[in-house]
Amino acid sequence: MSSPTSGPNPYQPPQPEGFRAPEPAEKSERPKWLLFAAVGTIVLGVLGVLAGLLAPVNYFMAKHNPFAGMSGPEMQRMQEKIAAASMPELIVLLGIANLVVSGVALWAAIQVVRARPRSRTPFRRWLLVLGVYEIAAVAIGLFAQYRAWTAMNRHMDELIRTFPSGSAQAERFTETVMGAGLVMGMAFALGWGALKLCFIFWARYYADQPQSVQYLRD
Repeated sequence: MSSPTSGPNPYQPPQPEGFRAPEPAEKSERPKWLLFAAVGTIVLGVLGVLAGLLAPVNYFMAKHNPFAGMSGPEMQRMQEKIAAASMPELIVLLGIANLVVSGVALWAAIQVVRARPRSRTPFRRWLLVLGVYEIAAVAIGLFAQYRAWTAMNRHMDELIRTFPSGSAQAERFTETVMGAGLVMGMAFALGWGALKLCFIFWARYYADQPQSVQYLRD
């Protein structure tokens, strides 16, 4: 029995000489730095959501502190004045804004990790929103801590005058410790905020690079 000869396919139109069928397009490799930018944004988003959830809780705990009366009425009044000077209601509003902005940025970064088409644009936009929020949050937070520091110095001087000499020395030590804590808090807030801002704007810059645009194919 003779084997069938291979000939032109009668069901396929003839192709011109030298024609080569196009090979199927291969998906471009994921840029490693784009993945790093998206995962870093996810981490910042989770931290922002947690901080936003804790802001109202901290405000409620400060308003209903069960240990407030253990430090004496004068110290308690001073603590209330310092807390009022730190603008707690505004800090709660910042926390709620952080919850919303960080939550949406978290969602946009997850879409980039999953390589969703057209995910680059919302990722870039919400990185910008997150960066603007961080600038405002750092500025307001530093101002609130500065107000708390000045209020502490003012009311601590008034409080120390009402104590005998031995107690005054102890209160001076307390003032020094509280002042050092506020300064360290301001330094940490400034450093952490600057670090986050550098990452956010770097991630947005990398999302604009050709390899990121080609991979996500907006």
